[in-house]
Amino acid sequence: MWNSISNRADYIRDVGNNLESLEYEMERLRRTKEDVEARLDCEENEWFQRTHEVTDWLERAQRLEASVEEIIQEGKQEVQKKCLGGFCLYDCCSSNQAGKKVSETLKSVAELITLNSMCWYGISLVTWWMRGLKGGVGKTTLLKKVNNKFLDRSHSFKPVMWILVSKDAEVERVQELIRNELNIPDRVWENQNVDGKAAEIFRSYPSEFSGMGDHVFPILKFSYDGLSDDTVKKCFLYCCVFPEDHDIEKNELIELWIGEGFLDKFDNIYDARNEGEFIVGSLKFACLLEDGVRYRFSTKRVMMHDVIRDMALWLAHENGKKENNILVQDHVTSVKAHGLTRWKEAVRASLWGTSFTSLSETPFCPNLQTLLVGRSHLRMFPTGFFHLMLALRVLNLSENQELRMLPEGIGELINLHYLNLSLTSIGELPVGIKNLKNLKILLLDDTYFLTKIPKEAISSLFSLTIFKHDEGMEDIPPFLYNSKPMTGHECFRNLSLVDILLCSMVNLTWLAHAPLLQTLLVSRCNLLTEVIRGDFSNGATEEYPDLFSNLTTLYLSELPSLEWICWQAWPFAELKEIHVINCPNLRKLPFNSNSAKNSLKAIKGDKSWWDGLLWEDETVKLVFASKFQDETLDS
Repeated sequence: MWNSISNRADYIRDVGNNLESLEYEMERLRRTKEDVEARLDCEENEWFQRTHEVTDWLERAQRLEASVEEIIQEGKQEVQKKCLGGFCLYDCCSSNQAGKKVSETLKSVAELITLNSMCWYGISLVTWWMRGLKGGVGKTTLLKKVNNKFLDRSHSFKPVMWILVSKDAEVERVQELIRNELNIPDRVWENQNVDGKAAEIFRSYPSEFSGMGDHVFPILKFSYDGLSDDTVKKCFLYCCVFPEDHDIEKNELIELWIGEGFLDKFDNIYDARNEGEFIVGSLKFACLLEDGVRYRFSTKRVMMHDVIRDMALWLAHENGKKENNILVQDHVTSVKAHGLTRWKEAVRASLWGTSFTSLSETPFCPNLQTLLVGRSHLRMFPTGFFHLMLALRVLNLSENQELRMLPEGIGELINLHYLNLSLTSIGELPVGIKNLKNLKILLLDDTYFLTKIPKEAISSLFSLTIFKHDEGMEDIPPFLYNSKPMTGHECFRNLSLVDILLCSMVNLTWLAHAPLLQTLLVSRCNLLTEVIRGDFSNGATEEYPDLFSNLTTLYLSELPSLEWICWQAWPFAELKEIHVINCPNLRKLPFNSNSAKNSLKAIKGDKSWWDGLLWEDETVKLVFASKFQDETLDS
């Protein structure tokens, strides 16, 4: 009896304090309700709808808000009646009821405020949502918290399971864990194969495994729709032409985009490459691309997550309506694997795998613009293979290490802009290549057996912008340039990027015939002693005023014999960066106080190399000292 009287006395005595707390908490509830409604106005649309929990919370908040004002007024009236140290002799029962009502309402308001954070945390505002996160940022920890929160409170889902899957987990083990959670009986489970067990799981909760194209991909598409413009979207969709789990060098991907014409709005290759770098960064930021494996001596690589790639294919197939416009076949055995009739509709096709050594069939591909064939044992193409794909713009045959020859028919691909023969065993370029007047990019990296480049095959490539060839070249054949500037053969005229690796050249004087050169990369050429030959550089500023006039980036790496870039100071009017790595005998840069005067941003190299450089005078050294960036490698 005393406890009952004491509780009633507490209600009456604390009514004043509780009223103040109730008014404070009610104001918090109003602000929280306004925040919820503002978020709904911002985020709710035809796809993202409020959950039942959010609707219920808003209705409870509205009802509570309406009743609290009346309760506060009643409480204030009782406070005014209080006397005798907090107990009222007149209508004590009324005061007790009012005090109790204020106390309980205070608890309800505080609980509703707390429930708001639970509602947003446990159940999202939207029915579907996706967040792409990198590794090591706390995904597992967060998922554990979400899982535990679902276990603590009611929700509209059926099973909520925590299944831990290791990277090398077996399918049967994962299925067993899920089976246990779903309580599938032994009599149903036993004597089932992997596919049968999967079917049983799907039958247990069929609503949770709806069609990817009907439900999942449209949701993922919001990341795609958020991309900045059509060019970025084209570049993203292009990545689905590679097989599952395939990573690609970032530079190679950008060059493919250039070959496809996605970056044609830029007048020069430098700006196009910069835009390509920006697009790769944008796609990674949107979690539509991720970093691939990076190997020693290789550049950065990127790849697509399997689910993102499937979504990209779905979009490229026009939401699944045109399955034949993009053909991607891994572990292919023949062209027939796709069905020859499907090739008639194909715009892009890629064939990958070590299971085929020849392509005896000749598909009819009037619309085909892109053909990638890689990582196979292919040795040759049939003579007429390219006759029926004259719209081809990009042909990538790299990483077919047993490919030894190309058919002359390749010369019929007059619309070709990109040709990659890197890492093949081709011994000779066919003369027919001379007809590829639109070819902008020719890549011959690691073509160890290429010993013959016929004069007719390459001297007519007037549109050539990017040319890469390495491994054993002793010199550029003299027919590729003329002793007189920019007359006769002009196949170097449009070159803007030159990448030289593992060659036996002693100098690169032929670069004088590439006036639009913007990027020069030279690595691991043990015999290279000078970039521009000494007797040539004397007086060359008058005869070749455009030499290095557009050069923006100079990268020199692991050149043990290199002593000179030029024998005399050069203007380098556009030079922005020079990187020097492991070039111990390069003791002088071709700079005077007017070189790269308004353009140079950085000279990067080892501190000991910089300290050992020789200068015309201390004034010139001081001019460039502020540009030096120490990139000393840790020992």
